[in-house]
Amino acid sequence: MGLVPLFLAGFVFVPVAASAGKAGDTLRLQVPAGTQLVKTLNVKHELQVLSMGMTRDGAYIPDTTGGWVTTEQTTRVLDRYEEVADGRPTRLLRTFQEATNRGRLDASRDTKTKASEQNVSDSPFVQKSKEGILERNVRFTWVPSEQGWGRHFEVNDCEESYLMDLDADMDYLALVPAGPVEIGATWDLAPERIRSVLAPGGNVLLTPRSGALFGRAMELGLGGDYADFLSSQPSVEIATCTYKGVREAHSRRMAVVEVRLKLSELADRTELYYTARSKEEKREAGTLLSATVSYTLDGSGELLWDLEAQHAASFKFSGQETFALEVNKEVSIGGNKPMVVGQRSQFGGHVSLEFGAAAPAAPPSAAPSGEAPPGEAPPGEVPKEGAAGG
Repeated sequence: MGLVPLFLAGFVFVPVAASAGKAGDTLRLQVPAGTQLVKTLNVKHELQVLSMGMTRDGAYIPDTTGGWVTTEQTTRVLDRYEEVADGRPTRLLRTFQEATNRGRLDASRDTKTKASEQNVSDSPFVQKSKEGILERNVRFTWVPSEQGWGRHFEVNDCEESYLMDLDADMDYLALVPAGPVEIGATWDLAPERIRSVLAPGGNVLLTPRSGALFGRAMELGLGGDYADFLSSQPSVEIATCTYKGVREAHSRRMAVVEVRLKLSELADRTELYYTARSKEEKREAGTLLSATVSYTLDGSGELLWDLEAQHAASFKFSGQETFALEVNKEVSIGGNKPMVVGQRSQFGGHVSLEFGAAAPAAPPSAAPSGEAPPGEAPPGEVPKEGAAGG
């Protein structure tokens, strides 16, 4: 088949008691025109292989392979709000500064056979070359008649189709109540908005640098980008938000929204698997029938909303997850009757997500070398809890 087995807890969510908030607190995006925020998203998956094996005409043959997969995705952008109205950015300029997903596989079939493999996935929105890094700018404009954002590259040097699945919302607007809210108030998170919570900003088209099997497994979804493998309508058991009041953090008033998610997803990745086949697989005397990824997630998180700067300051989420990859092919060996052969791999472990937004670090002349002014984050770091700028 040309298939090699693929192979996987950390962050503890600790709620902190919030101080009492006044009745009718309002969480609303309302930053002045010209405001700039650096937004950083880090998502880390730590997965252990739970089971692995092959199927032949429905009969399951287990494998003894074990191991771990760790992936870490980082996205960093600079957003300039040119206009804000009705609690959303209506004209926004986004500069992509970083977009990568780094993975490591450590596997063993027995005590003597061990393997290690690494993969890096890059995005066309941050193009790297010998000359340096090209940070692409995307302009978003709210279109009231369509209730969505139009988007285009500031400089037309990239495929327009790349913009299709980008989203201007990196402000966690999906978690913000429609009006004034009191402590203890609970509301549902619509299934179609869950992806914007786990993958704010949309799909940045992370693609493996090589066609190695482990990189392709990440591209299919194993420890991959939520914006790519999670649909707009996952199967939801729990998706709720609860207002916990106001917390003082770094001398700023932060509204606290607690989030609870429990969901599952079955993603059909057959077309992607087919187009990403290696040269060896293309020469195989077989037919790809299906490639699917099943996913479950059970976790909780917390949004801190800066009531003074009037934007999201941070969002942290952690939970338990499972991935199940299944690939089925019809093959004929030695002229015998074709049979269906498949591979099944199951992984389980922990996911943690951290998002932060803060004003850009001041120029070197305005702050000591290597330091950022109070309330701001050095480039590339998720702002500390409560750090915000406006």
